[in-house]
Amino acid sequence: MDDGKRVIAKIPNPNAGRPHYTTASEVATMDFIRTVLQLPVPEVYAWNSKAADNAVGAEFIIMEEARGVSLSDRWSTISGDEKLELIEKIIEIETILASTTFKEFGSLYYTKDLKHPAQNDVLYTNTDGRPMKSAQFSIGPTTDRKSFDDNRASVDFDRGPWTTAEEYVASIGRREIQCLYEVEQLPRPLGIVNGPGLYHPSRESKLSVLSDYMKVASYLLPTNTDVLSACLWHNDLHSDNIFVDPKKPAEITHLIDWQTAHIEPLFMQVSHPSFLDFDGPKAEGFQAPSLPHGYNAMSDVQQRHAKSLLSQQALFKAYEVLSFQRNIGVYHALRHQKTLGCQIIMFAGNILQDGEPLAKGQLMQVEREWQSLPAVRTRASPPCPLHFTPQDVLIQRLEEAKWIQGMELMTQVLESLGTVDRGWHGWVKAEDYDHFKTKLEDVRVEFLSQLSESAEDKPQWLSAWPFTD
Repeated sequence: MDDGKRVIAKIPNPNAGRPHYTTASEVATMDFIRTVLQLPVPEVYAWNSKAADNAVGAEFIIMEEARGVSLSDRWSTISGDEKLELIEKIIEIETILASTTFKEFGSLYYTKDLKHPAQNDVLYTNTDGRPMKSAQFSIGPTTDRKSFDDNRASVDFDRGPWTTAEEYVASIGRREIQCLYEVEQLPRPLGIVNGPGLYHPSRESKLSVLSDYMKVASYLLPTNTDVLSACLWHNDLHSDNIFVDPKKPAEITHLIDWQTAHIEPLFMQVSHPSFLDFDGPKAEGFQAPSLPHGYNAMSDVQQRHAKSLLSQQALFKAYEVLSFQRNIGVYHALRHQKTLGCQIIMFAGNILQDGEPLAKGQLMQVEREWQSLPAVRTRASPPCPLHFTPQDVLIQRLEEAKWIQGMELMTQVLESLGTVDRGWHGWVKAEDYDHFKTKLEDVRVEFLSQLSESAEDKPQWLSAWPFTD
């Protein structure tokens, strides 16, 4: 700019979310977090969410350039104490987010950008526990990517807002059911399917699982009201989204990328920050991680690897321990994610794409453990609405085994390709296209030669191959 100020101009990708809503909510969310919660978020200078009504011809946001340097540029060089201090700063921010609870579930907007803003005098409860009104902000339809991805955007289902956690988890099942009826083609699962002896997904099997889910959804919720609260969250805190002071790298200057941030029950929002994630075992409980047995007999290379793993494990565990000490709601939410009820709710939200054999098995577990579910015990122990026959159980186990085999096959394919992760849909950088195209064909030929036991098998395995050019 003429005054030396640098700005960022952002135009959303076509797959970023619903037109207007995604941009409008991102801007309002950043404004609320920066001005109301006083958290380090870039200031938005100009924006427009109506592509047809502006000279640019696209939705856009012009915002302050993030101050400092990205954490990804400094993480490998800062000290252990600085890393621990940075984790403490993240927890301070999350404590403010967790203790700011909204009256509805959905996404945040400027009131003027909603056709039918909710008539709710109180928007949120602040960190001091005081109900707060706002004429500027309102809660509207969710911008959660799960309501948009895999052709869900083309389906007109209820996107909120919702007033209770019970309504919210039920809406997940209704969304997936409606999408299964209306999308023309099912999205590709994460594993390899439809080959000889593999799992064959169908709309009928998915709808059956969702029908059972709807019968018990409200009983899957935790009874701890803290983790049911409606909270706004940043659930993609990888090191490129965190900016720090280059001279004091434990000082956070800005958090960026609030696109699709939405208001959801706390237990569905929280996770360990992505910049702390690592490949390797995670210690359970409060037991401190330690060097492996036989460390002294290891080679120098093995010892360096063991020390590096221990450092990663310690930081990962430090986040849990500090959350327990300073942000107990987040700690409880993390613990609840390991429960049967939470796992089923999470699976239900992705049944359109995948996971119904596992979800079916978990629903069978609900029938077996019905009386031990916390929500059941608090409601005078009503009878379980689910019933599965021994034949149902046998079929589920066979289908789950086939599904797992497909996941294992996909893992082998991706490992053969190298440098890609599970869930990869074939997107690569332009400069890598020719390399991956050749490599993919080599892996396909090897895949078919290893699995096709007869000429009759080959066309079936060819149709099961998950990648097409």
